Order: sequence, then structure tokens, then C-alpha cells
Amino acid sequence: MNEDYLYIDNGEVIAEAVQAHEEAMAGLALKDISQGYEWIEVSYRMKNGNYINRRFDDLEREPYKEILGKVNSGEYARNNDVFFNVEDPSKLLRIEISAPGGTVTVEEASSFIEEYQRAMLGVDEDIPANIPNGGEPLLNGVAEFEQSYYSGQASIYNPVLQKAIKGEEELAEFLGVEGSEEMYTMTLDEVDRQKFFQDYQTLTPKQFTSKYELKVLSDSQMAEIVKIVDEGKLDGRGQKVLIYSSVAENWLDAEEITISMNQEFNILGIE
Repeated sequence: MNEDYLYIDNGEVIAEAVQAHEEAMAGLALKDISQGYEWIEVSYRMKNGNYINRRFDDLEREPYKEILGKVNSGEYARNNDVFFNVEDPSKLLRIEISAPGGTVTVEEASSFIEEYQRAMLGVDEDIPANIPNGGEPLLNGVAEFEQSYYSGQASIYNPVLQKAIKGEEELAEFLGVEGSEEMYTMTLDEVDRQKFFQDYQTLTPKQFTSKYELKVLSDSQMAEIVKIVDEGKLDGRGQKVLIYSSVAENWLDAEEITISMNQEFNILGIE
């Protein structure tokens, strides 16, 4: 894989990661499971080419929301994209794409990756890569080699990926849009986009829906949205987003942990 895969060189993000690392080492994080807890793993790529990896468990969630929201920003979509960072497509054995509605296996793995990477250069997105439900992204990609296996996020806004999915599945069903019991849309013209997406990842559903004027969709409007998604009318940097209930809503227990908006609702940019 490309050496930049999963690494960010933004100085502000690095400084916050170091601070989180130092606070964890100092024992400033609480370990009360009733407050909700996380684990974080920090990997540093040093200037001399060496790597330092540290993992901290049972951390209180609240102090780390901001940095996790920044790392999960669409700004770093290419850094985190498992398909975009394949260095030698000719060595691939298998490509797999999965989402709440199913799994698609791509037969011609090498040519798919080459086309995907070319198309990704024209994809512009700032919507969070969305890793809500227990660490799994809305859309998960698998790149398998003879002696290694990589699993991570991929871009639903890439037309090559959409084409691969639509060859076997309806896009709305695959992404869990069809069958969703609750949908909202929001136009972002008059809001701070960065703050909106950060709030989506950190506020509870009640806090989020109270802060923003989301449009609640009727049954007929939800049916129209399904058609829009099936047609691939998605836009990773457009002015309109779809927010819809996810499968995690059925098993997350709000009485046990503090649920953030992105754990109960998925988000897509739509035309």
C-alpha cells in the first residue's frame, strides 16, 4: 500500500493527537463505562522513516470527540481510502465492497483499482467518511493480496465504484437508504459546513436535530429519494445532504452509552 495510507501531515491534527496521547499517558481519561468510552490508536511516522504505535483503551469519549471528528473529515478521504492507496494493482487477488445492504465482489480487481484511482482524482468531497457503527464505515472496501489483507473505507462518490455496485445491486438498497424508517434533508447554503459535519459526529440526535432545521421527509418524499440514490445522483461537496436512520439504531442502547448522531444516522451528499 502507499506509505501515505492512513497518515495525515496536518500540523494542527498532529498537535492534537500528541496532546491526546499525553493526556492518556497521564491518566486524565476516566474509565467509567456508563459515560461511554473509546480506545484510540496513534501511529506516528517519523522523519527518519521509523514508526511509533501506541494504543490506549477505556478512554472517556468526550475529550477526544473533536480530534476524531477532524480525522474523519472528508478532507482526508484520499488518505483513508483503501482502494485509492493500493500501490500495485497487478498484485491484487480480490476486491470486495460491502455496505448495510450487502456485499459485491469485483472480478477484475486490477483494472477496477486502476479506473477507481483515476476517477478519484476528479472526486471532490468534504462529507465525513462516516465511521459510526462500532468502527465500520458506511461503505467498506477490502483489498486482498497474496500475503496481506486491507479493509477500510472507500468513496461512494466515485463513479467507478457506483458502477460496480449497480452491476449487481440497487444502490439505495445496498446503502441502506431503501427501508430506512426516518429520513431528513438539509441544505447547507447558510451554515458552516465544517461545523455542521463536526456536530454530526459529536452531538446526540436530540442536540443535533434541535440545533439544525432538518426537513423531515414524508413517505412519498422518501420514495423519491430512493430513486435519486438509485440513479447515482450523489455529490460529495454539494449543498444538500440526506440523513437517514441506520441499521445500528436497532441495537445501540442509549441507556448504556451516549449516542452521537452519526451512530444512529448515516449521511450522503445528494444532488
